[in-house]
Amino acid sequence: MAATEHIPAARRRSSRVALIGADQPWIGAFCRRVMELNFVLDQDINQTDRLAPILKELGLSAGTILDQAQAEPMKQRLRDQTEQARCRGIFGAPTFFVGTEMFWGNDRLDDALLFASDLVASGSSHARQ
Repeated sequence: MAATEHIPAARRRSSRVALIGADQPWIGAFCRRVMELNFVLDQDINQTDRLAPILKELGLSAGTILDQAQAEPMKQRLRDQTEQARCRGIFGAPTFFVGTEMFWGNDRLDDALLFASDLVASGSSHARQ
């Protein structure tokens, strides 16, 4: 088992890259690789030399994306998103919302899915929030 030197991780750079890719088809693969680097391989996910190979493997322009991630507008976007999360009561990951109901922790994913299924089955307006 790998040591946990880099947990909890400084992750601002990887978070900003994730914001850039939030609506892109590569976001899932990027996030899985970053989580593997952090939690399986105990690598520092805030380092350009760790993120660039992932982006290149995905066929992306690593230099362009990493430059965008370091630009002030993206830094501000992450600060804004963090504040929105704080206002919603998010305090850790993973956090799931079904409508306005919050579920925290991977062990609550099944509960969140069941809650969502029940809402959809009942036709509740909360399912559309």
